[in-house]
Amino acid sequence: MNEQAQNPQESQAQTSASGQSSKAILKYVVGLVLILAGAVLLWTFRSEFFTLVLGCLGPFLLLAGAITIAIAKE
Repeated sequence: MNEQAQNPQESQAQTSASGQSSKAILKYVVGLVLILAGAVLLWTFRSEFFTLVLGCLGPFLLLAGAITIAIAKE
């Protein structure tokens, strides 16, 4: 009788374990799809991407210089 009482608990634990593994697989697949889509978009718009990176380079250097001066004052 005691074994029958534990049996539903074991099957419930197995169900939740299989549910967790299927969620992990789904997250992995979604991650791969997003990486692939990002790579395709980056390749498609690579010239615009490089323009964007070069456009952000000036403000980045300004902020880096300001932070360096602020640290040097301390």
